[in-house]
Amino acid sequence: MPNIEIHGFGFFTSMLQFAGTNASKLYSAIRKRLNKQSFRDEFVLTIVPSACFNGKEKAQPFVRICSSEADHTERIIEILKKIQKKEGIKFDIEVQPLARFIPAEKKGGFFNGK
Repeated sequence: MPNIEIHGFGFFTSMLQFAGTNASKLYSAIRKRLNKQSFRDEFVLTIVPSACFNGKEKAQPFVRICSSEADHTERIIEILKKIQKKEGIKFDIEVQPLARFIPAEKKGGFFNGK
């Protein structure tokens, strides 16, 4: 299961709506392209409302890929690079291998307590 985490693009004003336009464009672009992949039912997209800065106090947002499938990771990297080029959004890409993933039981929804 690939988890794509968006870090350092600021905070959001409401559910899934960032204050900055680049963050919203990035989220939409990632979601749109990943929904076309064979692993579309496996990925999760995590938004971490935060600000990231380097030692010179320059904003340095990044996207972290955490996945147990190397082929999924490589495909996601390709997609992110295309988004950077097409949308003109600058961010670092961090890859963190996932040793193991244990899914929750699918008896019911998390929010309904089953």
